[in-house]
Amino acid sequence: MAEKKHFYAVKNGRKTGIFKSWDECKKQVIGFKGAVFKGFVTEQEALDYMAGGKPGDGAEGQAGSGIDSTSGIDIERRNEGNSGKKLSSVPVSGRLTAYVDGSFSKEKNKYSFGCVFIFPDGHIEKMNGSFDDAAGTSIRNVAGEMQGALHAAHFTIDEGFEAVNIYYDYAGVEMWATGQWKTNNPLTKAYAGEMQNLSNKISIFFHKVAAHTGVEYNELADRLAKEALGI
Repeated sequence: MAEKKHFYAVKNGRKTGIFKSWDECKKQVIGFKGAVFKGFVTEQEALDYMAGGKPGDGAEGQAGSGIDSTSGIDIERRNEGNSGKKLSSVPVSGRLTAYVDGSFSKEKNKYSFGCVFIFPDGHIEKMNGSFDDAAGTSIRNVAGEMQGALHAAHFTIDEGFEAVNIYYDYAGVEMWATGQWKTNNPLTKAYAGEMQNLSNKISIFFHKVAAHTGVEYNELADRLAKEALGI
């Protein structure tokens, strides 16, 4: 079981620094565009992270339910600014675009997600995180991609958008969420239930892309997922 996080380092938020409770940390980062933060077991790890050094194991993961997308402590979010590229995947204002992917490390027995968010004005934000709960690790990168879709939907709501295009490469991301596939275990049932609840708040449009075929932002989401595992 992963150790509980006691220190939260905020690199970019309403206030920056190290906070000793999630309640204090979330005041600085929730709803703050471009927030960058992570949770750690020890204060020294948090200090190393703030200083730009290599954090210890505490930075890599947060134990818990594989579908608890509100935990967020091990998530890093980065605002990349406007890429300057023509983004045909952003069709209308009021709709966010998200590319999601998952990964798994057999050596670390952890799974992860990566998200790339493209805003209507063309600027890009990235998010990734890793987990080590038994339910999620049992289905490996699939759990990570489900986490990516959940984080994309929650992020859409937090940013005040009415709709999101979610680009994914594993069919279950859409099929379980829309009820086209039967949910056969507690994890997929929880995922389907939460996505259905989220779809009552925003419009979610799914788009399948072929994995590892050079789709730019899908490849970037894959790299972010691997980065969360230190791969």
